[in-house]
Amino acid sequence: MKFTLFIKIYALLYLIFINVIYLYYFIFNKKKINKLKINKFFSDTNLSSKQALGKYPGYNNLHLNYLYECSKYFKYPKNSNEDIVIFAYTYRPKKDFFKVFENIIDSFRHSVPNAEIACVIPKKDLKSKGAKFLEEFGINLIPFKGYEDYNIVTSRYVAIYHFLRLNSNKYKRVFLSDIDDVYMFNDIFSTFNEHEIIINKQCPKFESDKCNFLFPIDERWFNRSYIINDNNTKLDLKLIKDIGKNKINPHVINGGIIFGGTKKVLKFLKIFNKYINPDKAKDFGYDQVLITLLVSKKRFSSIGLKLEQCTQRICFRSNVKYNLNTTKIIYRKNMCSPIVLHKKTPINWKTIK
Repeated sequence: MKFTLFIKIYALLYLIFINVIYLYYFIFNKKKINKLKINKFFSDTNLSSKQALGKYPGYNNLHLNYLYECSKYFKYPKNSNEDIVIFAYTYRPKKDFFKVFENIIDSFRHSVPNAEIACVIPKKDLKSKGAKFLEEFGINLIPFKGYEDYNIVTSRYVAIYHFLRLNSNKYKRVFLSDIDDVYMFNDIFSTFNEHEIIINKQCPKFESDKCNFLFPIDERWFNRSYIINDNNTKLDLKLIKDIGKNKINPHVINGGIIFGGTKKVLKFLKIFNKYINPDKAKDFGYDQVLITLLVSKKRFSSIGLKLEQCTQRICFRSNVKYNLNTTKIIYRKNMCSPIVLHKKTPINWKTIK
């Protein structure tokens, strides 16, 4: 009897002891997890000492957080030689973006090292200094002829369409990007699959469901292209029927980034090219207004186009928290680091020696 009572007391004390240990362990690890909210993610292996020591912090010095809930976008295979990042370039005497391009291309090279990086370029610009500069960075130049009267922001959609149509068997996923103001911090390709196509709404408010943002310049582009323009075609008139500047406000699309499976991107570009008005294609901003109208009129509904507001995956002109001393870059709302940022990157990155 006494022995049985002793066993029961021993078992009770043992359970109390185990629970105390478990409680202590849980509290300790909770504190530990909080301390790990910002974690050094990237390694030093791919960067030179010059990059590490310059004013530009370099990706080996950035402290980025993709732990726990901050990893939710990374659901698909990593970047490979079957993926392509594609830009467009033409000589622009009044805009020398090459002062910051080394930082930009570093961000892509480090984040998607196995993907091809290519650039469509008018054949007339192949001998320009800019073309040679791009080649020095190991970017595959894809010359195209024609469309001399088009602004490069519109002609790129034509050139990229023809290139992908002839090379669709080589690539599974495409990231179509502006060349001079997009930074990548992690593998964007591992956040989407071949059956998706995504475009970014012009929305700087992080994770906001109510983000209707119409820049004054968007309104000017819209009015110039359609309202005060005598060159409207039948296709144009169908697009602007019953649509005024207030009705495009909730869905202003940024034309700088489009990404998805190759077949989906090809279908997107085919629809876009169908509606191009050559008399308007010379104007900067026309491409963005046209895409916005095509979205508003649901011309891309057949391909399942997804509109993404400002998220951890991709955001336009977002406010991120950056600490120069600790080189931490995060969104204030969830303490996660961005994957792709379009414009409004930390100013000190634009200085490089």
